Amino acid sequence: MVQNLKLRSALLALVVAALLGSIALLPATSVHAISTPWLSVSGRYIKDPSGNNVVLRGVSLIDVSVANTRTRNALAQIDIATNSADGWYARVVRLPVYPDAIDGQPGWNANPDAYFNNHLNPAVQRCIARQIYCIIDWHYIKDYNSTAVDTATRNFWSYVAPKYKDVPNVIFELYNEPIYPDNWSTWKTWAQPWVNLIRAAAPNNLILVGGPRWSQNVAEAATNPFTGRNIAYVAHIYPQHGGQSTWDAWFGNSA
Repeated sequence: MVQNLKLRSALLALVVAALLGSIALLPATSVHAISTPWLSVSGRYIKDPSGNNVVLRGVSLIDVSVANTRTRNALAQIDIATNSADGWYARVVRLPVYPDAIDGQPGWNANPDAYFNNHLNPAVQRCIARQIYCIIDWHYIKDYNSTAVDTATRNFWSYVAPKYKDVPNVIFELYNEPIYPDNWSTWKTWAQPWVNLIRAAAPNNLILVGGPRWSQNVAEAATNPFTGRNIAYVAHIYPQHGGQSTWDAWFGNSA
């Protein structure tokens, strides 16, 4: 389900992501008339090279390696999501990469080369062939303040970012759901070096950044933003975590 947040005016672009399904880049007009040029962040907007505001709507797969164990594998799922004849108009597909074992698959950390060659890169190439954007999502769901997580995250982006530095279709999602500590400044201290690493390797790709508490704490993104170009912020909305009454406090400033 696509969740679009249009709250109050803000300083920076906000991406609202629902884990169970779709993802939207906000705000405003459709990009059906364009292919997949480089996108950029200007103030609170995502724009194409002509200066038009952009919205991308689409779907999220499960972990790409797990998807490839299904009857309809990752490539087939991408084809379905981009088949306009069936009423699908996905302009972006999110490609989660689980660091560790999930559903019988070993995850990225067990063998990065095998995961990249057999799962991630074929999915990215299919998105390119279908002329859509894709989000490579480093799909950690855990506390972020450990040496092990820091090392794994640096290793992942050191591997992946250079490979797609010249590919405008590819968007990088830094870290799916950092959990605790639930403090924006602490999160930024740990995550800013990861952003810097990506940006040094890939100067132009959009970077999506979440926040602590399962990417629900992004209230300070506008007042204490990450340093760097073309950064948009991600919020995950769960009805059981306070509902709509919390949105203004949690997301309002960033939106």
